[in-house]
Amino acid sequence: MNDIKCEIIQDLMQLYVDDLCSGESCRLIEEHIGSCSECQEFLKILREKDPLSDEVDIEINSSIEGKLIKNIKKRMLLIELICLGLGAFGGLYTTLFIDQFKMVLIYPIIGCIGYLIVKRLWATPVLILGVSLVGCIFMGRFSGVIMLSLVNCFLTLVGCVIGYLLKKIFEKQGA
Repeated sequence: MNDIKCEIIQDLMQLYVDDLCSGESCRLIEEHIGSCSECQEFLKILREKDPLSDEVDIEINSSIEGKLIKNIKKRMLLIELICLGLGAFGGLYTTLFIDQFKMVLIYPIIGCIGYLIVKRLWATPVLILGVSLVGCIFMGRFSGVIMLSLVNCFLTLVGCVIGYLLKKIFEKQGA
């Protein structure tokens, strides 16, 4: 079965080195290499040049891996809270300086996005409630502060529920 030209075998050789050719092709290449010194040398050169031909196993200590994952999660939570805080201050600004109708649209959007980022139904409304209370007090708007903060919190909670439902809908469609 050595009637296959070396050029054809050498064309298939990279697939052979990368373990991507079919079983029949592997068998033909191995038969040919067994009887052809030129192709044996070509294979040797390919394997020397191919950085993926030698498998390198890197063992990571499980405690180090756990620390890395914990550190990444902490950083992600910090980024999420910063994003939510910025959204809350943006919502507060629009509530105080723009007409009240836009508030009905803005806070549910903040709640929906907040839920999709943090994936905790309670986190965004609680943050909005705190920021609304603190912001209203610092801006000198004492009248109706508690009522306005509760309304903001409720609207944000509505947005979180919408985000939760959207997530469930997309999970069902993806499954």
